[in-house]
Amino acid sequence: SYTESFRPQAQTDAQGAVFEEIEGKQWEAGVKYAPSSWDGYVSAAVFDIEESNSFVTQRTGDQQQGGETTSNGFELEGVGYLTDSLQLKAAYTYTDARDKDDQRKELIPRHQASAWLDYDVTEGAVKGLNVGGGVRYVGKSVASPGSSIDSDVPSYTLYDAMASYDFNTHWTAQINANNLTDEEYVASCDYYCYYGESRSVIGSLKYRW
Repeated sequence: SYTESFRPQAQTDAQGAVFEEIEGKQWEAGVKYAPSSWDGYVSAAVFDIEESNSFVTQRTGDQQQGGETTSNGFELEGVGYLTDSLQLKAAYTYTDARDKDDQRKELIPRHQASAWLDYDVTEGAVKGLNVGGGVRYVGKSVASPGSSIDSDVPSYTLYDAMASYDFNTHWTAQINANNLTDEEYVASCDYYCYYGESRSVIGSLKYRW
């Protein structure tokens, strides 16, 4: 596939001029394989992205549009049923993002991986119950070259869980918990550093017509 994009910018620079729109071009190629020997599939894709008029954080903390950014890498994903009720999803992404000076782009880790197990109860007293749990890994990233931050942002690993219950064909209750261990971590840095989201628990009730 080939895609061209543009994203208008409403904000202004330090002199009050409106930033130019950010433009992008992306090439992507992939393959998906569903073997007959098991219930599931694996997929792989490679991508190459060019972005012009992207933002660069200056030593003063201001942002300017600083030419072209390139990102290339690949993605792997697998989905399969280990049993009739237990499903495993796993994914890995490698991204090499660089600015016009061929330096690594801030905020973007090279390595990201995740895995999720999902179990459906299909019979018995709690038929309709679905529980799941997973892990997310985000590799280390770098800060903006113009900042005073001279060390890499460390990698981090987070754990999530969910449970849902279908009362009938219409009503479903669900609860999601992200960052179960309430890990305190720095998610990324450009000119400043940003803490990641702490533990959150969200409940929902859904009705289907």
